[in-house]
Amino acid sequence: MGKRNNAYKKKSRKSVIKRIRSENLKRKRDYISSSSANEESIMSMQNESTSSKQNVNDNLDFNLIIHMNSLISLLKQLICSGCNKRWDGFTTIKERDGLYIQLEFMCNHCGFLTRLYSSSKMRNGRRHEINVRWAIGGTLCGLGRSGIMKLLGSLNLPPPVQEHKYREVQEFILNYVETAQEQSMIDAVYDAISEAGDVEDLTVSGDGAWLTRGFSSLHGIAAICSTTSKPKVIDTNWCSKKCSKCRSAESLRHVNSDLFSTFQENHECQLNFIGASGAMEKEMIYEMFCRSLPKYDIKYISYIGDGDAKVHKHLTTNPPYPGVTIRKLEDTNHFAKRMLSRIKKIKQENKNT
Repeated sequence: MGKRNNAYKKKSRKSVIKRIRSENLKRKRDYISSSSANEESIMSMQNESTSSKQNVNDNLDFNLIIHMNSLISLLKQLICSGCNKRWDGFTTIKERDGLYIQLEFMCNHCGFLTRLYSSSKMRNGRRHEINVRWAIGGTLCGLGRSGIMKLLGSLNLPPPVQEHKYREVQEFILNYVETAQEQSMIDAVYDAISEAGDVEDLTVSGDGAWLTRGFSSLHGIAAICSTTSKPKVIDTNWCSKKCSKCRSAESLRHVNSDLFSTFQENHECQLNFIGASGAMEKEMIYEMFCRSLPKYDIKYISYIGDGDAKVHKHLTTNPPYPGVTIRKLEDTNHFAKRMLSRIKKIKQENKNT
């Protein structure tokens, strides 16, 4: 009996040891798997934190109007990085250029100086981004410098840049706008040729407009568009019967003749049309037809107009392309309007019959 009990005890000890070892091994495996899972979760949390920070930085890329007193109150609650004391100092405007302001904050305890710039500079230039932005916004809203001054004054913001600087900003913007315009029209021509089956004889539509109603306007504009599934502007033109700069400089003729001669030599005059304002549309569209070959190497062989017979008559009387007759196509909207007005007239004339 004693030997049997000893053998049983040995077996039970071995089984207990095996069970303990297996449990320890299982715990190690569970710990390793849980550790790797924790590491993955930590990494994912870090990645999410990084992406969230990037999203926050992207969302904070905008301009904000803040009252100066609120900014000073915030600074007084912060610790100066120079002396590790609560900030207490004064603020000065170091530089101002339109809406751009450079502020300097100096601590009274240690003299530590901090600078704050209200706007960054353009990548390739000395102009500040905020001044270029408000010039673009004023142009899009139809506001000149005087209108922008009223808007900024009502918002208790600094006045815009001086008049000559404002004109410089507008010329700076105009260069980029004209470059984008030309590229957009070239792309529109390529799209029209591609949709027409690589045919370089296109059907176009055109129309003109004046600054004021009637036939006394001093300025006019016109545009030619493609007739694709998504029509786009492929050329523009303008006419002006006066030049404001020439009128302003007329006083120099008798005061300083040399300066007036220099002005005439370097001045790009805006006066490019002499005649009746009603004839502007046909001249502008005819000019765009004539320059289609040197500009795009294409021809406009069919023209969709607004029913104005003057334009098509001018195109057929003075053909822009030798041996090519411009075909006229009626605009359905204007055709329907004329048809409706004539039907009403016939109805009115025969209402008693």
